[in-house]
Amino acid sequence: MSDYQVWGMDGFDIEAEPYLVAAGYEDYGQACAAATALLAELDESQPNAGGQEGIQDRVYVRHPDGHMERRFA
Repeated sequence: MSDYQVWGMDGFDIEAEPYLVAAGYEDYGQACAAATALLAELDESQPNAGGQEGIQDRVYVRHPDGHMERRFA
């Protein structure tokens, strides 16, 4: 892998596997901006269910070396 990627994971499903959202970012800043945009989109689309506030899904930036970094709004 030679690019940065954005990955997501369902926060309600403890057995959920991370899934690829977008790939091909040449630098860290681009990937972080895309992850932030995804978090904003999830914040709008996910209702506050069961008395829990805010988004429940997790968003990560995957670095070219393979390590995953969780991003927060």
